[in-house]
Amino acid sequence: MFFRMTMDVFASIAFGVELNSILMKDVHPFAAAFDTVQNLCQKRFKDPIWRFARLTQSSEEERIIKREVGVMNDFANKVIDERCDRGKTSELGPDLLSRFLDVKDGEEKPAKSELRDIVMNFLIAGRDTTACALSWSFYELTRHPEIMQKVIDEVTKVCSPADEAGGPRSRTYSDANYSYDKIGELRYTHAVAMEVLRLHPSVPIEVKFPKKADTLPDGTYINAGAACIFSPYAMGRSEELWGPDAKEFKPERMLNEEGKGLEPSQYKYTTFNSGPRLCLGKGLALMEIKLALAILLPRFDFQSKGHDGGYQSTLVLPMSPGLEMKVTAKK
Repeated sequence: MFFRMTMDVFASIAFGVELNSILMKDVHPFAAAFDTVQNLCQKRFKDPIWRFARLTQSSEEERIIKREVGVMNDFANKVIDERCDRGKTSELGPDLLSRFLDVKDGEEKPAKSELRDIVMNFLIAGRDTTACALSWSFYELTRHPEIMQKVIDEVTKVCSPADEAGGPRSRTYSDANYSYDKIGELRYTHAVAMEVLRLHPSVPIEVKFPKKADTLPDGTYINAGAACIFSPYAMGRSEELWGPDAKEFKPERMLNEEGKGLEPSQYKYTTFNSGPRLCLGKGLALMEIKLALAILLPRFDFQSKGHDGGYQSTLVLPMSPGLEMKVTAKK
């Protein structure tokens, strides 16, 4: 469900279209193709002759990739064509695609293939990562009900208005304020999201290739083009970095003594990369997580059917198997 939700969110942000896949009985064809291609592309790492197989279409996997990429391209091209036609007769929308099409006089519009690749890049970067983070959030919160209650209490205090006489805040949440500013005030919920991603980073392993030879701060010499690999997963669980309680889920470590958000060093907390390579979608991802928690936790009771914390090692860190929940509307 979270993968469907983030796909819908990014389709709206990137394309300006509403997939509404979260309401569908079956997975949206674009989303299904997207999942299939990502899974099979990941398997290429274990196949030393995949480039030959792709060129000759000699393997079933490569034939499936070609077919499903065609489904994705057809969808993206259709949306791009519709957006270009709309731009001829009316104003472009606020979506990412429209921003790239909104060029100044004399400037050349990007080619359709470039627009498609830009949009796909954003979808790949933002859909799976946030969906995984949300699943791990509910995994940790159902294991720590006292922390879940702190999130609910904060959401009630910040987002639910008091009555006209200044009495207790409403717990119906029908008139709750989930504006950008209000979500930004959820400091404890922010700490929860950060702590989830410390223990369960959506991208567990990172690889960098320096264009030029360089020397790291500790004196390590790196050749140009050498693969430099670090693991946010391992670093997030390192007692050397986080102390003897490194493996404990403890959102308070992301807060200072006043209870305000405390962002650790980007070079210690590497979930979102660091420096010039800091993730462009960090703010959006954290806002999505906080917004989902703020809307869902006060309205529903979540009871996990049991999970051992296992995961699949792919480009991201999805739970294996999926996290089954018994969800009951609160009275």
